[in-house]
Amino acid sequence: MFRFDFDITNDSDEGKEYHAIEKDCENNIDDDKDPHSYVNLKVIPFQEQNINQLHYDTLALSSNCSMKFVKHVEAFELSDKSDIVSGIYEGGLKVWECSIDLCRYIYENYCTSLTCQESKPISVLELGCGHGLPGCLVLKMIPNATVLFSDFNDFVLKFATIPNVNLNCVDNKQIGERGIFVSGDWNKLSNQLLNGSLMEQQQVEDRFCGKFDLVVAAETTYTPKAAEETAKLFAAHIKSPDGVGIIANKRYYFGCGGGSDAFRYAMRRESLHVETLYEFNDGSSNIRDLLKVSWM
Repeated sequence: MFRFDFDITNDSDEGKEYHAIEKDCENNIDDDKDPHSYVNLKVIPFQEQNINQLHYDTLALSSNCSMKFVKHVEAFELSDKSDIVSGIYEGGLKVWECSIDLCRYIYENYCTSLTCQESKPISVLELGCGHGLPGCLVLKMIPNATVLFSDFNDFVLKFATIPNVNLNCVDNKQIGERGIFVSGDWNKLSNQLLNGSLMEQQQVEDRFCGKFDLVVAAETTYTPKAAEETAKLFAAHIKSPDGVGIIANKRYYFGCGGGSDAFRYAMRRESLHVETLYEFNDGSSNIRDLLKVSWM
């Protein structure tokens, strides 16, 4: 078990430790097959919720900013038995520690600028969003930003991502215009984004086009194949020449074979530059990396 290096407290149980869980890949991943390809895309409509009825924990990013996220999500019973069931469940009901690294970076580099309130519109794609905390942070802090939340499982978007948007974004009436939630296979999402068919079918505004100013992901490189797919999506959807990608992952996923090196290797074939922004190494737990992807 790995504990977050950040101060996470429960409003009703102050001082409680919150534990991150390592991805359990053994006996669940067959890296030679693609069990996702049969899953069709689905746009999940955003619905306002009464936040007083949501049970949540609070994460402090700084003295001036905190994020809320729903806890005890029980929409899918296998989530309590295994972190990943390939082709069925991709771990989106848990809050992974690298997503918190990503949130902190986004807050410090995109949300604290004095000009972020007046800057040009920014489009964001969050791959494998799960709880979607990085995307929620963008919607919360940058009023002219749009975010496409993507997760393999529709129930993750319904029971984790959308509730978190409700918890963190004050003006929910604008979320329908600034956010879109899409479940299903990544490759199908990529194809429909690039050819515009997703926008036409769902009557989504054209600002959710195939290219994005910022593409983010956390813990999506846990196998070599997952690292390769992540690299392809980054290359396909980062705007040229000024768009960037930020990915947070562990240096190596034991028993799975993926991690930072697998992602770097996959990116070599995509003609994009990868640099290390931060390394998180406490000497006892798995090393975590925050990587930046940009055009050469």
